[in-house]
Amino acid sequence: MKTITEMKARREDCRLRAVAIIEKAEKEVLRAIEMGVNYLDTAYIYPGSEECLGKILKNNNVREKVSIATKLPQYLMRNPEAIEKTFQEELKRVQTDYVDYYLMHLITDVAAWEKLQNGEDIIPPKYDFGTEFEDELEYIRENPI
Repeated sequence: MKTITEMKARREDCRLRAVAIIEKAEKEVLRAIEMGVNYLDTAYIYPGSEECLGKILKNNNVREKVSIATKLPQYLMRNPEAIEKTFQEELKRVQTDYVDYYLMHLITDVAAWEKLQNGEDIIPPKYDFGTEFEDELEYIRENPI
């Protein structure tokens, strides 16, 4: 069992790594915009991506310089209300009142598209999105910049 001191040290380590990740991402995104990149892609299921992008664009007042694409995880939706709720959550994460492109995530074939059109559940392929940054993401979500 970890002591309180060890837990505090771990939390501080996570905080420092989260800050470093955001600072690096911010430098890269701003440099890309400076070099002419004007399309930024994210998704609901990319852990921390929408939040990080939203903070960077808002903090640097560059939202109007880019088009944002994000993606609906339609395979997680069970009713139309869930779609609207998810979209509103994504707008909040990206800190904007609109996105330029709203795509559907992981439509892998015609059969999946037909199931979606018929309102049937579709099961996406299994992906391992990793857990490398879970602690840092938890800190970012709990402690906005």
